[in-house]
Amino acid sequence: MRHDQQAGDPTLILVFGILGLVMCQLFGIAAWVMGNNYIRRCRELGIEPEGSAVAGRVCGIISGVMLILGLLATCVYFGVVFLFIGAAAAGA
Repeated sequence: MRHDQQAGDPTLILVFGILGLVMCQLFGIAAWVMGNNYIRRCRELGIEPEGSAVAGRVCGIISGVMLILGLLATCVYFGVVFLFIGAAAAGA
């Protein structure tokens, strides 16, 4: 086992980050959390985090933000739809 492998698996973090961007944002949340844990453990061990783990964490952050924005847009959309339905029903 390499010394930096004690901190975690940077390749898995990168794969989850990419999957979060292109497939399902929940993978991105997992990459974000795993990347934060990996970087914290690297600091504790006094080693430099691998670039692939940092890239996976960034992809996870981006996909997490996209997930939040998508959920907010969906809530606003349905709020407006229900507002118009309620207004149309009240006016009828």
